[in-house]
Amino acid sequence: MSVIFVIFIIIINILIILLSSIFIRNYLREKKFKNQKYLSKETIILITGGCLGLGRELIHLLISLYNCKIINLDIRESEFHSMEELYNKNLKNIHCNIAKIKDITKFLEENGVNINEIDLVINNAAIANNLPLEQLSLNNMISTIEINLLAPMKIIKSFIDYNNKNKNNQKQIHFVTLCSVMSHIISANSSDYITSKWGLFAFMESVRNEYLYNNKYIFTTICPFATNTGMFLNFIFCMDKKWVSKQILQSIVLKEQIKFIPDFINFPIYLYKFLPSCLSNLVQYYIINPFSKNLGRRIENDNLLK
Repeated sequence: MSVIFVIFIIIINILIILLSSIFIRNYLREKKFKNQKYLSKETIILITGGCLGLGRELIHLLISLYNCKIINLDIRESEFHSMEELYNKNLKNIHCNIAKIKDITKFLEENGVNINEIDLVINNAAIANNLPLEQLSLNNMISTIEINLLAPMKIIKSFIDYNNKNKNNQKQIHFVTLCSVMSHIISANSSDYITSKWGLFAFMESVRNEYLYNNKYIFTTICPFATNTGMFLNFIFCMDKKWVSKQILQSIVLKEQIKFIPDFINFPIYLYKFLPSCLSNLVQYYIINPFSKNLGRRIENDNLLK
């Protein structure tokens, strides 16, 4: 009985320390964020998938707060007119399927964009089929990997290759990639999505280390929990996209390397990884899997990607 009590006390103390550190860290982050001088009306930003969800929220914040210039690459051409009316000269929409473009810098130049002026690249576009493996078609899996994983890889490589060829261009580029908490946990009925996000997180960490202490490139990886963007329509709990987008903006301004949203989520994730397999299987089967049996999906993705 005394051993259980001691373990309980230790756990309580760990939680108190964890919550206190999160509170203090967020206070300092907020203070530093308010004094930011990173973004301005001179900042030019490239974003993918900016017509919906977090992408659209980020565009709104970047323009309304800092008057930034945004180049939005998206396949949803039907949203362009309403967005251009709202943001006028601050927004340039370019219709494209990023999965099919091999050299993004060449594509941008063909569409009248000066690559040398881009300061920040936000890899936001993603899809989720949210189907069990037996219901996934080969095209489903290929599309998920092409959009969620290969597209950000190609975009970052294109910019780095372009800079290497243009030695006179000393402009610093900040690469921000929206990954997912699901790059660290397993969920049923999302095998293609989880594979793409695990790979994306690994890619960002790998390429960041390739350019460690290289001032020309900054890499930020964002791992949010499920958010009410329509990607997980039936999930039991989703975070508010406006709040999440503000957290992402803070991470961009503070040039953070990795950001989990919410902050505390990384503690149970890493704790889960240390559990013995017999316990982790029970957690997976009885706690995690029931929430992911029917996540829902955007059916229109099937038509857009044809």
